[in-house]
Amino acid sequence: MSSISESVSGYAPWKRGVAWWIVLIQGILFAVLGGLIVWRPNDAAQIFLYAVGLWFILTAAWVVVQALLGRDVSLSVMGLLAAGGSLVAGLSMLLPLIFGMVPDVQTMFASFSIALITIGILTILNAFFERPEGGLSVPTLIRGIFQTALGGYVFWAAFTETPVENQLKWIGYAAIAGGVALAIYSFFLYRQQKA
Repeated sequence: MSSISESVSGYAPWKRGVAWWIVLIQGILFAVLGGLIVWRPNDAAQIFLYAVGLWFILTAAWVVVQALLGRDVSLSVMGLLAAGGSLVAGLSMLLPLIFGMVPDVQTMFASFSIALITIGILTILNAFFERPEGGLSVPTLIRGIFQTALGGYVFWAAFTETPVENQLKWIGYAAIAGGVALAIYSFFLYRQQKA
């Protein structure tokens, strides 16, 4: 998703001056998501799709709103296409779940992976157009490569004999570890900002 790092950089945990409570909320959200994936393996796929679908919708909406308000001048056509793809992907994952439909998990993950690969390719292309003054945006390029690779892995994983829920456990454990790390970091930020 284009220019996400610039649009929400003020809320990134590593951003200088970020409020400690923002980092704590991020840590709690990561830990809760990871815990739900690990301790509710039967619902892990739906939990993952809910979380990723919601993330896609929120980030895409943020990028589009920033572009419409003229606040993100670095946003290119490729970036808007990536944001639009994120919005469609998020809605396609959430709407069946919201309306009580029980879609085939493999089909959902295959659709998600194709959307993620498409978004990744558009993000990679956007890395070459994001800066009006010229030059390659390395963070955007890395994000696009990561999205494309993750989409390829999810597509492959959706069609292996291992259940998708089992393959999501590593994401759950990583989210728990990341959440705990952010919570600890927020404590140090709190002490630093109160000093």
